[in-house]
Amino acid sequence: MGVNFTALFEHCIKVEELRDLPMYLNNQKKFKYFYSVASTYDDTKIDDWKWPEDIIRNRTVEEEFLEEGFVSMGGPGGFTFYLGKHLCELRSYVRWGNFLEEETIQNHFRKICFEFSYIFGNPLYAPDLFCLDSYLFDGETIVEVREYLARKYGGPSKTIKDMYTNYKLNQEYNNYFIEDFKDII
Repeated sequence: MGVNFTALFEHCIKVEELRDLPMYLNNQKKFKYFYSVASTYDDTKIDDWKWPEDIIRNRTVEEEFLEEGFVSMGGPGGFTFYLGKHLCELRSYVRWGNFLEEETIQNHFRKICFEFSYIFGNPLYAPDLFCLDSYLFDGETIVEVREYLARKYGGPSKTIKDMYTNYKLNQEYNNYFIEDFKDII
């Protein structure tokens, strides 16, 4: 089993706004960069973000969220959003190592997250083996996630390149990065 890329965002989307979220995310003018590169990363030929019918089990998205504490939504390029009470996680099939090593992938994902940051705020990048989705499922906040990461792994890496260098030295994924997009803005 490989280690995949994840980006964790804090959000303040209200339960009553969930139903319209796919419609908003499907606006290809607002998310122009995402739609220009998403199909590069998966050949599922999914064109739109949508709430999966098999997860909703004859409930509204709002009912699903209130009962389960989270909802998930699949989208183009094999990307998936998981939304909890305070956190949103963007998942991809792209491997964490490829994100660290390949500048093209890194630039694509950072620009994708930059577009989504207008809704969700700035992300925290971490390998999926950190299991940060448990914080999402438990209704925790980004502050609690950062506190946990600081206790377990120390402070965040200063750059994504630092994470790669650390991986090459130690042969383990033990870093995370808090994005600020200073070089993109």
